[in-house]
Amino acid sequence: MGSSTRALQKWARELESTDSTISQAAKEALATSGPKAIPFLISLLDANEEKTRLRALSLLALFASPRSAGAVAALLHDPSALTRQHAASTLARLASTRSVPALGRLLERETRSKVRTAAIRSLTRLYQTGHQDALSILLQVMTDPEEFPRARTTALGAIPFMVDGENTRAAKAMLKRLASDPEPMVARKAKKMLEQDLSTRLEPWVLSQLLSDLGKRRLPVWRRALALLGRGGSEIVDGLLEALLARPNDKQYGRRCALVLKSLSPRRLGKIGPYLDVVEDPIPLLVLVEVAEEAGSGQLMARVAALIERLASGPEADGPGPHDMVRQRAHLTLAMDGSRIAAEDLRFLLEDERYPVRGELVEAASLIATRAEFRSLLRAYLRCRGVTRLAVRDVVLNVARREKIRRTDQMLLLLEDAEQRAAREILGFPRNNHQRPRRRIDSPSQPLLP
Repeated sequence: MGSSTRALQKWARELESTDSTISQAAKEALATSGPKAIPFLISLLDANEEKTRLRALSLLALFASPRSAGAVAALLHDPSALTRQHAASTLARLASTRSVPALGRLLERETRSKVRTAAIRSLTRLYQTGHQDALSILLQVMTDPEEFPRARTTALGAIPFMVDGENTRAAKAMLKRLASDPEPMVARKAKKMLEQDLSTRLEPWVLSQLLSDLGKRRLPVWRRALALLGRGGSEIVDGLLEALLARPNDKQYGRRCALVLKSLSPRRLGKIGPYLDVVEDPIPLLVLVEVAEEAGSGQLMARVAALIERLASGPEADGPGPHDMVRQRAHLTLAMDGSRIAAEDLRFLLEDERYPVRGELVEAASLIATRAEFRSLLRAYLRCRGVTRLAVRDVVLNVARREKIRRTDQMLLLLEDAEQRAAREILGFPRNNHQRPRRRIDSPSQPLLP
């Protein structure tokens, strides 16, 4: 038996201690042990002492593993109403297909108000995190005049999550019906919801669960989280960015966060501004720059320009580093907005041989480059190879056409020899002013055809 297993067994025994100091220390140790502690906690759900069962439930809710759903659901039959209440609350944290059916069966037999309300709150949270099968139970609770008022108003929390396309009309019709309900508590809640915007306001726990699901490997799980987060409004921005910063090296999670943020309105995206000023990690910064482009507000563009200045004067002032991609992507964001506020740094990156010319920089130049960037583009052309060189060549041609730079332009005479050769290679050689003499073809003395 390994030392870690012995330690887990020891902490599981101490969790049953009547000494609060010992049991609290064991609880903290088990909480930091990770999923390895789950089997030991499941075994404690059969303990005689209710306090032990409740302590184990709280830790299983923390780990949120579907493996424990069956054992937790069994406690819905516990003689203690308090244990049933905590078990019902814990099931909301377990992303298991067993959770909704178990809670539905509990409501068929449960008579205690607090237990029913806990079960309905869990069903509401499960529906908010994508368990669609909970909706039919919640709709039944909302409209049941025999149900406890507190339970009915709790179920109303699911209605904002029904607001999606064709369901919006049904959700509003439901609220109008409940606004005239004989139960005053239900009617007041329905009227208040009708007066407000029916946008989803995620509870902190639900937001935490969806942010966790966004990082899962299974496609249906993270796509469901992405869709639900996108309907959460500006309230999700801070939590989403904090989750992104907690995974600074996870490119996949960064891309998914970007998709969520881009689905929000430009007004709601204004909250990312302060993060552009302080975030240091390249992947989260890249996400923020891409999202700023989607928002397109003048305030965010000014912050992107300030970010370029910060990166240009930071550790990468003497050569490229991990932020080089962010810096060049930021130039594209400004260019997409038509801004030339960082044109000086754009020219610097095009010319300096220490920095690679990436596709984002070339695309930025194609959008905003003028005669002032013509020489820098020629220098970039000279040091690039392959596809990038062809892309720079196209930008030079477009700028020459846009700025009316002819092959005989006096500006070309001020270029260095290598730059002049590049210009001639791209634009072609100047034509001579005199016309080439035409060859004279004498008429044949004899007819060509008999």
